[in-house]
Amino acid sequence: QMAQYGVLSVGVNPAFAADPESVDLLEEIAGDIALALHNIETEAAFADQVQSQLAFEVRLETLVAVTNELALTRSVDALCRRAVELAVERLGFERIGIWLSDEQDPTRQRGTFGIDEEGNLRDERGKTVPVDAWLQAWIDRAKPEVEYARAIELYDERRAQVGTGTLARAMLWHGDTFAGTVSIDNLLSGAPITEHDRHVLRLFAATLSNLLVRTKTEVVLQEREQFYRTVFETTGSAMIVLEDDMTLLTVNEEAERLLGYSRQALENGLTFDAFVVDEDRDLVVSRHHQRRREPAR
Repeated sequence: QMAQYGVLSVGVNPAFAADPESVDLLEEIAGDIALALHNIETEAAFADQVQSQLAFEVRLETLVAVTNELALTRSVDALCRRAVELAVERLGFERIGIWLSDEQDPTRQRGTFGIDEEGNLRDERGKTVPVDAWLQAWIDRAKPEVEYARAIELYDERRAQVGTGTLARAMLWHGDTFAGTVSIDNLLSGAPITEHDRHVLRLFAATLSNLLVRTKTEVVLQEREQFYRTVFETTGSAMIVLEDDMTLLTVNEEAERLLGYSRQALENGLTFDAFVVDEDRDLVVSRHHQRRREPAR
C-alpha cells in the first residue's frame, strides 16, 4: 500500500464537462505518478540502506585495526586514553567517556578519559560518580545489551548538566563482575545514534573489557617481577638462576663478587659447572638434573 503523496491538479476550459473516461484517465495518470514516486522512494531507501551497510562493514574492519593498536598499550591509563582517541578518530563517535568501577567503593565509578563539550580530549582521572539507579538495574540483570535513551539530560565529569540529547551506554565486564561503562552521546551535533552505532559500541566495550583484564594482569605480573627482582638483587647472598643445561641465565651483584666475573661475562653463555672443581663436577651436574626432574625433592 502506497502512501498518499499529494493531489494531482489539472487546468481545464470552463466549458469542460467531466465524463467517466476523463475521470478514469486522470486517476490512471495520478496512479502512475504515485507509483513512480513510490519507486523513487524505494530505490533511494535501498541505496541508503546499502550505503549504511557498507559503512557499517568498514567500521567493523576498522574496529579490528583499533583493537590491534590498543593491544600495544601497557597500562590502564594509556589504554583508556588511546581508546577514547581512536573511538573519535576512527570509529566515528563524537563524544565518548570511559568510567571504571571503583575497586574501593563498588557503588561509584572513577573517571579515566573522555571528550568534553568542545570535542576535545579531557582527563577525567580523579573524578568519581555514583552508580545511578538506571545503571544498577542493568548491572543486577547482567544485561550485555547497550543502554539507550533519547531526550535525556547529559552531564560532564562533575555531574553538571551540559545539555540534553541521546545517550548510549555499554557495560564493561571482568567475567561476571561489573567493571565499568563506555558511554557515547550526541551533544555536539544532535545527530541520531543509530543501531549501527550501538552495535559498534557493544563490540568496542567487549574489546575493552578483554584488554582491561589483560592489561591489569600484565601490570600485576610486572609489579611482582619487579618485587622479586629487588629481592634477588638485595638479598645479600649470591644468587644464580640456571637454565636446564646449567647455563647461567642471570646473577646478582653478590654472585659477581663471589665468582670474580662481571655480570656481562657470567651471562654470556658460561655454565655453572665451570666453577666446580673436577672431583665434584659429576655430583653437582647429577643433582642439578635431579632437581629439574623432581623439583619438590
